[in-house]
Amino acid sequence: MTRRVAALVVLSLPAWLSAWTAPELTCVCHSAPAPGSPVEVNADCSNLPAGPSLPTTAKLFYSLDQQASWTELNMSRLPLPGFDSTFAASFTAPAGGPVPYYVRSDNGTCLATQAPFNSGNTWPPGDNLVARAAFDSTGDVASPEGPWLDLTGAWVGWSGDRFYVALTNNHTGWPTSSGLFTWFAYSFGFSNPAARSDTWVFAPIFASVPLVMDPGLFAINRYTGAMPERIGNIDYQTSGNRLVMRCLISDLTADDRFGPWPSDDGWLAVAASTQTITTGGGSPRDSTNPARFYVRTPGFTVGQNRSPALSQPRVVPTSGTPETDFWFSVRYTDADSNLPVTRSLVVDSDTFLLSPNHHRYWVGSLFDTYRSGFAPGLHWFHFSFDDGMATVTSPADTFRVEGAGVEEAAPLSIDDCRFSIAPNPVAGGTATLRVQGVKGPRVQVQVCDAAGRLVRCLSVPNSSFPLDCSALSSGVYVVRLHYAGSTATAPLLILP
Repeated sequence: MTRRVAALVVLSLPAWLSAWTAPELTCVCHSAPAPGSPVEVNADCSNLPAGPSLPTTAKLFYSLDQQASWTELNMSRLPLPGFDSTFAASFTAPAGGPVPYYVRSDNGTCLATQAPFNSGNTWPPGDNLVARAAFDSTGDVASPEGPWLDLTGAWVGWSGDRFYVALTNNHTGWPTSSGLFTWFAYSFGFSNPAARSDTWVFAPIFASVPLVMDPGLFAINRYTGAMPERIGNIDYQTSGNRLVMRCLISDLTADDRFGPWPSDDGWLAVAASTQTITTGGGSPRDSTNPARFYVRTPGFTVGQNRSPALSQPRVVPTSGTPETDFWFSVRYTDADSNLPVTRSLVVDSDTFLLSPNHHRYWVGSLFDTYRSGFAPGLHWFHFSFDDGMATVTSPADTFRVEGAGVEEAAPLSIDDCRFSIAPNPVAGGTATLRVQGVKGPRVQVQVCDAAGRLVRCLSVPNSSFPLDCSALSSGVYVVRLHYAGSTATAPLLILP
């Protein structure tokens, strides 16, 4: 009987390990958390089904009470270049303190989820300390023994040294036997994609088969039908239709067959199953769809932030015609991996949105755009990014567009020093804007910030005049001077 039971334990594990269809969760990140301000969360959900109508959805769960409860938000796909598989949602940060969150993706069949962190190893864990890993319908199992073999859901959680699992069934308990020669087993399998092979599954199993199997952590060979090897103990508890189990991570990592952990991918394949065992044989009864369990709980502390950095700003080519596709690019790096809520190219007073080549912001992401149709003349440009708490800009630079009528269109020329600002940079106070060689009507001056927003508009005499900068915060500004139907621009740098 021992050999027959061993084979049944193997057969009870679902076929998910050889047919992986669950979505992937990558590059889950957020903007910098300013107190009382919106925080945006982005999650890349790849391995999406093809077609014009994608059923994949994503949800954000965040807690403002140290994981005592979670608020659930639907995430929306971003219809933007460079964010083809990205989902987003936002919520308002509290006045202070830590805020954990996690993301779950659902492709209509399988789930991929992060999970709460059980920092105190609370046992048994409440619903607030585990994340759903599978939905399962009632009545989908041919079980003449009883509805306790009919699974209705599975959950996962983790701590610094343990994995937690929870199962629910279509019953009021979890019997392990019926009569003298019928037994029942309930398992939850882990498989590490970083293992050297897919042969071994590791499972906390709740069962009580005399002389064969007691509740424990087992290594199971998927292919040979050999007797499962007990590699550790588990804690378990049943309450109504809920079964919870936990095992030590060290019992798994001590077994070389489990593979390296933590892995570079940071996830485990998981699924739950039930089975019936008798002296004459046995059968698997129910199993959940596979899931990816990402062993991570993202979060932030309100008000804490390191400013991002911009590097390698450029335009290629540096001169062309109105028909030229100018390529503007800059590298954005954020040590906190905060996403940029503002990612702009500012050309003169026009603002354009930039697209990233990836969302691993901690290693540096290249943002770029192609633009054409600029009027002939000299154009100033810079890049402006905001991670939610800090705005950074690149130094102002120029490119030239050649074309007929340039001289007539721009009689006010920076090149011949007819338009100047001094001092520049200015440390607060007042700078002098000087216009030479202009006669006739009054001159209009516009001052725009790094994002291209108009912050000041003046109508002044056509000679030298003071430009009060005391009310402007530090940063890069663009000063546009309009006169007689033409325009000239110059950068203005205000120091802290």
